[in-house]
Amino acid sequence: MKRKLLFGGSFLAFLAALIAVASWPSAPQATGQAAAELVIYTGENFTGRSLIVQGTVLDLPVEIDPDESLFNWNDQVKSVVVRSGTWRLYEHGRLNTKLDDTELEELDVRTKEPILGWSAVVSATSAGERRIANLADAGIGTGISSIELVSATALPDWSESLRGK
Repeated sequence: MKRKLLFGGSFLAFLAALIAVASWPSAPQATGQAAAELVIYTGENFTGRSLIVQGTVLDLPVEIDPDESLFNWNDQVKSVVVRSGTWRLYEHGRLNTKLDDTELEELDVRTKEPILGWSAVVSATSAGERRIANLADAGIGTGISSIELVSATALPDWSESLRGK
């Protein structure tokens, strides 16, 4: 079952600086330009629950199922499809900054104190989407708690050579 999330996301650290040209939290879309899109899954090989992400997500959501049980996406992502754009996956909520009771609508993470935690950049390719069937096998942690849309465009193909294997 696919769900759509519409709000506001491993390369070497210097590569992140190269792609951080988008304005905060995401670059505005030009008329006619396709929106960036990432699909996250709870199971490996694109199985289980899925969620479509189209912008920065400061804290992965808690969903209420039809039977009124709760499902918390925090630390549940095992595979992803990067349909378009460039994204940063964070270990902790609020883009690896200190958590507090600030309402998301009022939160400006640029003013918050960072906390230690990993992050990973994933991007579509010039040929289209990138499919990562198992985040752990790709060297990306599965404890994802927040996602940042870095750019609506994919990284250039030459950046793939900078990834460690």
